[in-house]
Amino acid sequence: MKKRFGWTVMFSFAVFLFFAVASVASAAEMIVDNTSAGSYTETGSWTTSGLAGYYGTNSRYAASGTANSKARWTPAVPSSGSYDVYIWYPANGNRATDAPYTVVYNGGSQTYLVDQTANGSQWIKLGTHSFAAGSSGYIELTNNANGYVSADAAALVTAGQSPPAGNPAVKATGLPVAMTPVYKTIQTLLDADPTGVDKYAAFPTLLKLSDTKVIVSYKRGDKHAGDSQANLETMIFNPTSKTVVSTATTDSTASVVNQNPELMRMPNGDIYNYVDQQAGGSTTRLGARVLKSVDNGDTFTDQGVFPQVGSYKYGYMFDDYNDGGTVYMLAMSFPELTGGTRAVHVLKTTDNGANWSYVKNLNSEFSFAFNESSLEKYGSGFLVIARGDNQVTKLFKTDANFNLIQQKDLSSAYSTIEYIGRPKLFVENGEYYLLSRNIQSGVNYLMLYRINPDTLELESSVQISQNSYVSSDSFYAEYYLQQDGGTTYFNIITYEKGSSSDYPNIVRYELKWDEVRTRLQQNFNAMTTGAAPSGWTVGTTGGTVTVEDVPSATDKSLKLSDSSASALVEATKTYAATTNNVTMTFNMSAAQADQVFGASLTGASAVNAVTIGWDSTGEIYTYNGASKTVLRTYSANTWYNVKIVARPASQKFDVYIDGTLAASNYTFRNAVSSISGVRINSTGANMGTAYFDDIIIY
Repeated sequence: MKKRFGWTVMFSFAVFLFFAVASVASAAEMIVDNTSAGSYTETGSWTTSGLAGYYGTNSRYAASGTANSKARWTPAVPSSGSYDVYIWYPANGNRATDAPYTVVYNGGSQTYLVDQTANGSQWIKLGTHSFAAGSSGYIELTNNANGYVSADAAALVTAGQSPPAGNPAVKATGLPVAMTPVYKTIQTLLDADPTGVDKYAAFPTLLKLSDTKVIVSYKRGDKHAGDSQANLETMIFNPTSKTVVSTATTDSTASVVNQNPELMRMPNGDIYNYVDQQAGGSTTRLGARVLKSVDNGDTFTDQGVFPQVGSYKYGYMFDDYNDGGTVYMLAMSFPELTGGTRAVHVLKTTDNGANWSYVKNLNSEFSFAFNESSLEKYGSGFLVIARGDNQVTKLFKTDANFNLIQQKDLSSAYSTIEYIGRPKLFVENGEYYLLSRNIQSGVNYLMLYRINPDTLELESSVQISQNSYVSSDSFYAEYYLQQDGGTTYFNIITYEKGSSSDYPNIVRYELKWDEVRTRLQQNFNAMTTGAAPSGWTVGTTGGTVTVEDVPSATDKSLKLSDSSASALVEATKTYAATTNNVTMTFNMSAAQADQVFGASLTGASAVNAVTIGWDSTGEIYTYNGASKTVLRTYSANTWYNVKIVARPASQKFDVYIDGTLAASNYTFRNAVSSISGVRINSTGANMGTAYFDDIIIY
């Protein structure tokens, strides 16, 4: 018999109770790849594919035909029993939407039609079947399909166990599509073009001292590098009034290029500006210049060239971290300076910058040649992000002495990361972020990424701006937060050109912090109508889960349609667990007022922490602990906006419906230590239709 699958192959679901809890266990598995000699066989005409996203080393494909080309995976089953059957393939638009996989098991066979145009590069479950010990069972794919078919890998896993691990050779697709902020304003703080002199303003660094004072230091010269001379300027900006208070020339030494400044504030309040000075007309380093302010940045005095520390002198300072009075700094040495080595080192001071001591050569420790970099404290050690001399971007985790513990090659792991410029790591509310320029295929992007410091994975991305100008003419950036009228704004000061004929200006971006720090922002508008939602795991035993043109083709929503009185439909999505407060907002409309649908924030093992439901009695309800509590009535075909504020630390939450507080300080339905996902589903005991849209979690 045949079982057809739509946009994604659906997992086999048992009949769950309303908002059931999933369980996970370790798996015994047998994986057969297309390169597994003997276990993988072909007949007909097959070709090695050039597509990325394969399992192992490559994949194979065959043109559409009449089953004249076949690929077979024959696992060696260690013992008779029930096994879950999985497949892996790289998706592509020219692949078949009905690739026929036949599972031959102990006592029969079943064919599954798989849409290979989507949902590739991951293990997809076909079904659960009984297999005898040995090699009598197999999975077979033919080219009797409406497009090219991909043959890659197949696996058997003991029924009910976890799917096989992902493929470490595959370039990850797990980084969500970059979110574009809805709210964004841009203010030009310095446009040097009208003066006709020293028109090139770039490389700003900043310190926020108060809600009314931000210090900004930057280069002002004629071009990106190699100027005959470039001055160092300091700007005082009032973030409350959003006005430039003053600009002043801090250094204008003849025939010297003040290239890259780095502002640092010491524990005692003294402010230092370490400036990468270069000889005019070249990029030869002269040694970092030290300027010091003891009046909150109003004036700076020259302290001379930064001294030799250890065996080196340094030309370019990147970042610092104040660890309880000990300040660590990343400093780069160059061949033309004392020490004769191009490398990034860690230095530290325990007396507010008066004296520095040597800690470590990170290029040697990481076995990686890099330059622009940033550090942030994590646990008892540190995270370091680095742009390689080969333009590869890597993220490192170290102990307290900067000994390497873990690393991740972001350029290899994520297709959207080519190489970054002047990265800045920072922490807000316990979450780790990376602000940087990212160059992809000749396009410059100003990006914000959220980082999981345990796994070193990138969890989310926000595209703040982009242009196609020369890469060196934009987006070295730093940030500060500012409160205004109860809203927290994420401000970025960077440099960029206003047009292709313009010189770079110093500009300020203003965004809403709650918007750019979202864990999930889903409006479904870019997804295919009638298809399952991209990036979600869906269960359709009781009906369908699709994206639909409701309320319109330009304002789509997620449709759950339950046609079974004994099985449910659901859509779930997970993200990195957090113990911090989580806010979820969404819109929901039920097509009737006598069926049950709901949405839940979930914790580990998909346990429901907070549930908001639309009951068959025409009431919206939640759970206060184990007690089901009605919040208000609802009407069919009416959109309701829901906001949940969940606090894992106290196991409490609030609910707002259409902006009105409906539940205050209620207790979690189930105790969880962290929040890590969302579930939208029906009950399995009722039938009907509901729409969900504009789901935002932050």
